[in-house]
Amino acid sequence: NQIKIVSGRKILFVIAVLLLIPASTAYGHKVVENQENHEISSAIDIPDHTLSRVVYDTLHDEPHYYKFVASSGENFFGEIVIPAFDTLSEFEPNFAIISSPDAIRQIQSEVTSSNPPCNLKHTMGTGCFYKVHTNYPYSLPNGLDAVVFENSLDLPSESFYEPFSATSYYQRQTINFEIPRDDTYYMAVFEKPNSPENSDGRFALAFGTVEDWSPIDFVTTFPYSVISANLFFENYGSALIWILVYALIPITAIFLITRKVRK
Repeated sequence: NQIKIVSGRKILFVIAVLLLIPASTAYGHKVVENQENHEISSAIDIPDHTLSRVVYDTLHDEPHYYKFVASSGENFFGEIVIPAFDTLSEFEPNFAIISSPDAIRQIQSEVTSSNPPCNLKHTMGTGCFYKVHTNYPYSLPNGLDAVVFENSLDLPSESFYEPFSATSYYQRQTINFEIPRDDTYYMAVFEKPNSPENSDGRFALAFGTVEDWSPIDFVTTFPYSVISANLFFENYGSALIWILVYALIPITAIFLITRKVRK
């Protein structure tokens, strides 16, 4: 009985190692759940924009909005990446920051300066590639303005492999700036005019730089994030492997408890 219990503990140790390897070798984003957010009034609320999060979604003619409250001096980090599918190699969503006119003027001044911020510590990309303008194509409530970030990479761009989710991406916009004032801010992702007709509109919006994984996350949120990414990017084989790995956790726990009780 003792030999069998030790064997079970070894199995549990192996599973733990499998869980920790991806988290220790990559910057992982927790997944933000999607909901109807095509109007600024229905923007998805982001409790803390500095925490590392990702949204997986699809564009179909309407913008997607995300809302957060930020304080002056905080760093904003956001980027758009695209699944590395041939049908998406020419797809380039636009990204916008929306806030009060004064905040938008200060952000635009910072990102168009001679030395704009470009923090690459939390991205697999190679630079901050964007063009900036203020021609936001959708109506906004009074008291709000927008600054738009368009992709400036030549397409098709090189793809990169992201080990956390075991998926490959095309890089698009990576945006950094300092929050200019205490205020409410919105992120918007929307289709660029004349987008390729064969594109299905899939994109990932990642933001935040602070990793907040807890021990319990490695058996709850972590598998959900990895499996969600693989399903979204049609890596069904990898998703199945992760599902099987995490299914072993309760099975092994039950096995160990049962053996201990019988002993």
